[in-house]
Amino acid sequence: GSLALFAAFVWWKDVELKPLTNFFLSSFVSPMIRIFFPKHGDHIVHGFLAAGLAGAWMWHGIDTIFLGFLFLQAVPELQSKLWMRPKANLIFTLTIIGISFPFVSIGACAWWFPSLLDHIPVGYLRVLCIVANAAPGVTDYYDVLGLPKNSSDSAVRKAFREAALKLHPDKIGANPEALERYHKLAEASETLTKPDLRAAYDEALQHQELRELIPRCVGFLVMLMYWGAHALIDYNDVENHRDTNKNRLKSHIINNGPINCRALGLPRAELDEYCKKEEAEVPFVQAGGRDDILEFRRILTENGIKLDPLPDDEEFLFPQAKKPPGPEPPAAIAAAASQGKTVMISGAGTGSADLPRNRASTTNLKTKKNRAKAYNKKQKSSNCVVM
Repeated sequence: GSLALFAAFVWWKDVELKPLTNFFLSSFVSPMIRIFFPKHGDHIVHGFLAAGLAGAWMWHGIDTIFLGFLFLQAVPELQSKLWMRPKANLIFTLTIIGISFPFVSIGACAWWFPSLLDHIPVGYLRVLCIVANAAPGVTDYYDVLGLPKNSSDSAVRKAFREAALKLHPDKIGANPEALERYHKLAEASETLTKPDLRAAYDEALQHQELRELIPRCVGFLVMLMYWGAHALIDYNDVENHRDTNKNRLKSHIINNGPINCRALGLPRAELDEYCKKEEAEVPFVQAGGRDDILEFRRILTENGIKLDPLPDDEEFLFPQAKKPPGPEPPAAIAAAASQGKTVMISGAGTGSADLPRNRASTTNLKTKKNRAKAYNKKQKSSNCVVM
């Protein structure tokens, strides 16, 4: 309903509808693809965006449709994978700004410093036209007549007469190529022999690259600013999430939550004392694995805390939860008993003597199994991710 109202407003205001295409695609089509194809939705969307960018560039070059695909869909899609990696996100953002700068600078000059446009080299503008797939559409009539741009009216008429004698329809008959060439000569002669038409034509010919690029570059500037504004909003949300995560980790440590102090390389008391400081920096924990432990160690080292060397055994790479008291882990006993296997307990013999032989033994085994489930559930519910 809201989309229909917006479309009606645009129609009523007689605004160009091309930008609506990408708002519709980014707001409805891409999310629906991910809903209907949860397994391969991302790949379908990425292929769709790549095809959209290529098709838009080949069709109209860098214009509103291409820029919509770029800044409303493709760039945010890539950036969404980098928000939790600040350095990679910064490099990506600077790369986008660097690629956009040649076009954005012309758009900015057209808006705020139009006098600077005359100082831009023509060769530079022609390269941008090629990149933007925006070849100037002004025909060079001087080239058609084979004349320099400062030719007089008499020289124009003479060149037209000489060429027209060779290409006149009475001589060439129904040759379509020659006939088209003749009409182009006549058009060039008429434009260049009338002072008012020639003045307007010379102005258009002199700045044809700018005339083709300025609307596209202004669009580039607008879309870059739009993306930048939304990127700043997203950045603020991500930073708030990171701060919340860090505060949760500090609170977890202060409240005596489980933490792999051996991997961090300092006693628990020193870690608690460090985290009680309001300005204490802790990592933004994502997976709770080796990388997060190394990041935490780096932060502690930068704050002048001396750490023990890194352990190199499996407990560091895959830290295990502490075993509950008892000769064997209850989970191992319960799992083996549930599969009908013989349970080996320290200090006991082997064979049928180790299997539950009566109702009391069975009840005892079930109790241990329930305790094991409760223990595992408690471990999983812990907020700590650096174990």
